[in-house]
Amino acid sequence: MVAKRKLLAFFILGVLVVTLVACGNGEDDDVPEDELQEFTLDELAEYDGQDGADAYVAVDGYVYDVTDSAQWTDGSHQGEVTAGADLTQELEDNPQHGEEMLDNVPRIGILVDEDDEADDNDELQEYTLDELSAYDGQDGADAYVAVDGYVYDVTDSAQWTDGSHQGEVTAGADLTQELEDNPQHGAEMLDNVPKIGILVDEDTDGAPEYDENGYDSNGY
Repeated sequence: MVAKRKLLAFFILGVLVVTLVACGNGEDDDVPEDELQEFTLDELAEYDGQDGADAYVAVDGYVYDVTDSAQWTDGSHQGEVTAGADLTQELEDNPQHGEEMLDNVPRIGILVDEDDEADDNDELQEYTLDELSAYDGQDGADAYVAVDGYVYDVTDSAQWTDGSHQGEVTAGADLTQELEDNPQHGAEMLDNVPKIGILVDEDTDGAPEYDENGYDSNGY
């Protein structure tokens, strides 16, 4: 009788473990399809897991956050592949690593071509620094920030309150340097916020010209 009770207890424990693992598969952490952030390969490369940066990888057109995955250390998976890159081909060549590499990690974005982003630039509104400063999130104003030549609307972001991010940086300004100095804040500051414009020089007359890679004369 005692042996049967022990077996029953082990069975129940096993069911609980399986249930907990199933519930922790990370799917609930996935960003909704219509809120996925867009990344080009150049932008993805910044998230290589080095020097405090988050670790993102792209597979089959989607971007995943592997920063907190037990299968990844400092942006590396078993010393074979590194974060900040499109690993689609690697998984096709070594499918047995697929489940480990993306085990219980949230899907946060989509990978886009540089040319697609260049086309999107035609629809973005232009802002000078003076114009941007009006969107500081104060007194009912919307909150916009500029990073790497683009303007983002952080008004409704949970990471921003009254135009401030954790009391460290404020909206209505170009925060490119701040993100370069503190890359770990990049994902939070611009987490799932819409890109609405481009930053132009005060003396620039008209829209900037972009090369075939989507960059203007300033490298943005």
